Amino acid sequence: QVARGVELGARADVGVRAVVDGRIEPLVVAGHGRDLAVYRVVLGHVAPREAVPEVRAAIARALALDEQLAEAYKIQGGSQFYLEWDWEAAQRSWQRAIELNPNDAEVKVVMAAFAAAMGQLDGTSATFEVALESDPHNPQLRDWYGHQLLRLRRYDEAIVQFRRVLGAEPNFTSSLDGLRSAYHF
Repeated sequence: QVARGVELGARADVGVRAVVDGRIEPLVVAGHGRDLAVYRVVLGHVAPREAVPEVRAAIARALALDEQLAEAYKIQGGSQFYLEWDWEAAQRSWQRAIELNPNDAEVKVVMAAFAAAMGQLDGTSATFEVALESDPHNPQLRDWYGHQLLRLRRYDEAIVQFRRVLGAEPNFTSSLDGLRSAYHF
């Protein structure tokens, strides 16, 4: 089972990989009404220098099939930010994803988290709250919001968010870590 990681996706006919028990294995998942090929770089299992070339190639193949695939740009931004540390490129990719799919709550939240990481905290909470209104049962969004509240030192509110995630998914590692941090402060 893949517990933590950065998801990178494309269409299923492009080819898929996942890290399972330290090995790269094929994986295809259904999502949002179409098949998506998902490549997960599990933190601590695959070094970015090994993963980035495959991730770039998968995204290039996906975009060659469909230049309007917002999911590919969202994933490209994740790779550029988390694996390559190319923040300007990540911002451009995420902006393109929003242009192609303005209703994608997840990419808006990622952009808010990015702004917070760059020290631009104004308005980030409002972005998370709007995203959660459109997708209230998404544990990942709620977890990210909890971590954003931690950055803003709003610990009691963060605890509420982490507890909501853990009420639905008791083993959600990031929320367990966030809850521990919130109680620490």
